[in-house]
Amino acid sequence: MLRKGTLACSVLCDLDGVLHCGSRATPGARGFVERLKRSGRAFLFLTNSPDHSRRELQSNLRKLRIEVPASRFYTSAQGIAAFIQSNSRRPRVYVVGSPALRHELKRTGAVFDDKTPEYVVVASGGRYGTDEIDKSIELILKGGKFITASREPVSPSEKGPKSGCGALIAPIERATGRLAYAVGKPNHLMIRYLERLHDWNPKECLMIGDSLDTDMDLGTQAGMKTVLVLSGITSRDDLKRSATKPDYVFANVGEIDFGKLP
Repeated sequence: MLRKGTLACSVLCDLDGVLHCGSRATPGARGFVERLKRSGRAFLFLTNSPDHSRRELQSNLRKLRIEVPASRFYTSAQGIAAFIQSNSRRPRVYVVGSPALRHELKRTGAVFDDKTPEYVVVASGGRYGTDEIDKSIELILKGGKFITASREPVSPSEKGPKSGCGALIAPIERATGRLAYAVGKPNHLMIRYLERLHDWNPKECLMIGDSLDTDMDLGTQAGMKTVLVLSGITSRDDLKRSATKPDYVFANVGEIDFGKLP
């Protein structure tokens, strides 16, 4: 939200590939977060990963000596729970995913059901194998609405790319002929929820991320100023070939000077 008396934009910032790659901090990440906190800007870390709760994300960053309050995270697990809750008061849900995702669904009133669920949610962070694939196929073909966190096939780690939600839903989509509805970035639902929760105007925000297809796409469509960092999944060659052109490009968040940004 634009602060009264200033021209400083609020900051929405991705996590994976921006502050860290797996268990390793990206160059300049600690200093970036400290400068962000000192800047007086409102900020929120927005992640497509449904693997961890806000407390877990806080703890993981603390291990890297990066301090962020748990309230400053918004995850796709929260987004999925909010989306399902907005469509059904006490939904029946079959879940393939993390404990954090199950917690968010339960917190918003979902009932777990592996017989006749209204929703079949398949995401990363939990047990995933042929049993889960087969069960998901069965329940979707029976009428369950197919939901996931994102369509990203890979996410960055210190060892290189690892499978993302897009890779996990692919065999189920092929078997059922049904495309999963992805709640996370670049879906504008994430922004709509944040508008309601924090009263933010997207046109008065900066979107910082490492993905052209999610972070930059979302920011561009929402009218935000976009800041791409090349510490994650996007290379300079990818940027040259892309129709999406961020407003600012940096090698990593360590190069970002908030005094020179809107």
